[in-house]
Amino acid sequence: MHKNVLCVIDIANPKLSGLLLQRASAVSTLDQAQLYVLTVAPDLTGGLAGSFLNQGPLKELFEQATKMTHDFVQQTAPGVKIAKHFSALGDVEPKAIKAANEIEADLIVLGADRSELACSLAAGEAELDGSPPSVYIVRG
Repeated sequence: MHKNVLCVIDIANPKLSGLLLQRASAVSTLDQAQLYVLTVAPDLTGGLAGSFLNQGPLKELFEQATKMTHDFVQQTAPGVKIAKHFSALGDVEPKAIKAANEIEADLIVLGADRSELACSLAAGEAELDGSPPSVYIVRG
């Protein structure tokens, strides 16, 4: 039985993200677990793109991406109770590990497009605080 399920989605890939939410929702409902959703957007503050953008537009972009993600979750999995929704900027792997540690995830639901993260988790290479969580990989 799982207590805390972390579902890592990417709204740029709505088909796979919809499958991820459906599977994570089914498992969390079956196990009466808390469901958490993580979305990570690319960090545009560095490099060439960052030099053209100031903090105002970046903050607005992040807020809009967060709203789009919330809307996507509500449309894709209506009625599913999400314990917490994480939105972050940067690389997926460290953000997923940070979220997994924060909620003490015992199951992480990922798309097959996140194979690097899945391998890191499965091999025990990820720097997790507790015991490694199970990893559920969904192909879409």
